[in-house]
Formats: sequence, C-alpha cells, structure tokens
Amino acid sequence: MRPLVGHPAAIRPRAASLPPGAGGDHFARVVFELAPDGMAVTDAYGRIVHVNERFENLFGVDRDDLVGHTVEMLLPDRLQAVHRDHRREYEQRPQPRPMGTGQELWARHRDGTEFLVEISLSPVSAPAGLCTIMAVRASSEQRTTATRGGGRDAHGRSLPA
Repeated sequence: MRPLVGHPAAIRPRAASLPPGAGGDHFARVVFELAPDGMAVTDAYGRIVHVNERFENLFGVDRDDLVGHTVEMLLPDRLQAVHRDHRREYEQRPQPRPMGTGQELWARHRDGTEFLVEISLSPVSAPAGLCTIMAVRASSEQRTTATRGGGRDAHGRSLPA
C-alpha cells in the first residue's frame, strides 16, 4: 500500500470503530483500497492526496497523475468554475452528505468521455487540517445508458446508441 501523500498518518480511524485485532492504520488503508466504490481523499484546498484503484479505473488515470491536482481536473471544462464555488461553500459547512442531490453529476474520463456519477462526501479532521473523503461510482442511470450504447463525448454531445 502506498502511504497517503502529503499527509503522514492523515487519517486515523477511531479505535472504538475498529474490530478487535484490527491493525489501526493498516486496517483503515486496506478497507480504503478494497472499498467497492472509487475512493479519494482531498485536502482543504480540494487537492487529491490519495485514491484507491477503483477510483483510478473509473477515471482512467493513474494515482500518480491525480495526486496534487484539484478534483476539478476530473470534470468537464464547462463545470469546473461552478464546482470550485460549490467546493468552497462545502468547506464552510462540511458535513457527510451525497453531492448534487436531484442533479446530474458529470465527470470526465481521461479519454474525454463524460459519464454520470454518484458522489458522497464526508469530512474528516486530520493533523494537516480538514480533509474530505469522496466515494464515487458510475450512476445507475449511467450504467443503464451504457448498456444502450449512450454516453457523452468531451463536449457533452450524446454518443450514438
């Protein structure tokens, strides 16, 4: 397992929440890596500090190319400025919640293809300040669209079914 970049021991699980015999930091890292969703941790500035393999696969980007960049790199260009504003609002009142309830959330794969996602956010206090844990998955609507051959290109145009 790779360490959390930029935040040594950035996430410390509460001892009371771990099963007996679980190895603290090691256990937390294994759970993070093996989570069924794409997982990422961002710092107080929205910079990615750690991702799991599912997150890499979802976006088609290696973790070494993600770490240190803001999450906006994973959005279509037309949504990046608005997202920065939403992220700053979240930082003022962080709380665990789904993102964009009732809205379509678009992400961008490395190849430029856009896809719908479902994202949940959870803030965590770390020695270096507030971090946010993101759980990301392709939305169920996206999975349905994909089976029909739909989707969007890098410009938001519908792909042929």
